[in-house]
Amino acid sequence: MSNGSLTDKAQNKMFEALLKGGIKPLLDAVYDILGWPVIFGDDSSNVIYQLPTTETGIEDFDYLLREKRVPMEIYIDFHKKYFDSMLKDTQYSMIIRDGLNEKRLQILNHIYVEGKVVATAVFHPTNEDPTSDELEVVRMFCRAATAEYQKLNRIDRFPVQRKLMALTMVLERHANSPSALDAAAKLSEDLPGGYLIILCLSGGDASTENLATFFCSTVIKMNVDAIPVTFEDNIIVLCGGIKKPFEQKEYPHFVQRILDLAKQFSMPAGVTTWFSKLSDTKAYYHQALYTARIGCKLEPKKAVYDFFDYSPLQVFAPALVGHDVNTFLHPVLIRILAWDNKYQTEYRKTLSAYLLSGRNNKQAAQNLSIHQNTLLYRISKIKEQFSINFSDTRLTTTLICNLLMLDVALPENE
Repeated sequence: MSNGSLTDKAQNKMFEALLKGGIKPLLDAVYDILGWPVIFGDDSSNVIYQLPTTETGIEDFDYLLREKRVPMEIYIDFHKKYFDSMLKDTQYSMIIRDGLNEKRLQILNHIYVEGKVVATAVFHPTNEDPTSDELEVVRMFCRAATAEYQKLNRIDRFPVQRKLMALTMVLERHANSPSALDAAAKLSEDLPGGYLIILCLSGGDASTENLATFFCSTVIKMNVDAIPVTFEDNIIVLCGGIKKPFEQKEYPHFVQRILDLAKQFSMPAGVTTWFSKLSDTKAYYHQALYTARIGCKLEPKKAVYDFFDYSPLQVFAPALVGHDVNTFLHPVLIRILAWDNKYQTEYRKTLSAYLLSGRNNKQAAQNLSIHQNTLLYRISKIKEQFSINFSDTRLTTTLICNLLMLDVALPENE
């Protein structure tokens, strides 16, 4: 590839990323062009994004990846020397230096809005001598990132757009960062108190992009107290003006209308519990995400997945990411699973119903749609075959947790 074509490619990629909106598409674009590992953090040095997400062998990058912190302190001397002389309209700064742990270049960038540092990007070139065109690609990224951050400050006269940008910033930033708290405060000025989140699994591919855009625009027209944005390939709708907690599945009328619309668009939706603080939005976003994912796995034919239906399964979902569920299972349960697989028995299902009912024979039998005597026979066989002491509280608690983990990782309908 010639030098000229590198910057041409960068311009096209950056333009496409700007159309999508947000920092993540910009980082994806520059990483696709240069292949340089990059750490991007907020104004509290918390890492927002990193590419790639695994260690690379570059010592400085791998260190930042493990620490989940952007090294803000490396700018202190730089600021003492240069910041006072910067013009008020400075958009970003770039400094090229040796890494902290090895003699490999780092390209350090601050993003400014109104003279304040709002974000930091640390690039780790894979070549010893970056070309002028490669450095220009980094500058393009910085200019584009600055433009994204400045949007929130320029659109105060557009209430809808202001709310969309504020919600996006709350979702993108670390929950306790100054920029996230500021965005939440701005959002609270426009959205009445009492909230819940609807998360629609849209797929995020090109075939659903237009559908997502149409869905969001429709939601905006339906209700002024609902803010829809696309985030991490899904649609998040923040609903406000819900004065008090509601009974399970007795959603306010406008919330039910949005859920009906999602069903018409064939987008499974997860619904959170009620919450009162917009600074907690990101935590409830994850609640909705795991509820939707677990619901789709356990009951794929349903359209709406309520948090209460799958609690406390959501607790185990993050722990299973990137891990084999067998890592966490008690040896007794591993033997039960092997026995079921070999002899086509239903010991796992029976044990789960029995323990999750609080060892209530009548309730467990009803849940399994079997006679109570059949349940007692199965439990006696399980107790005898696998030497389970149901009076051992620690063992039964472990088995309950393991069985809930299995519901997340390996549903019985798979």
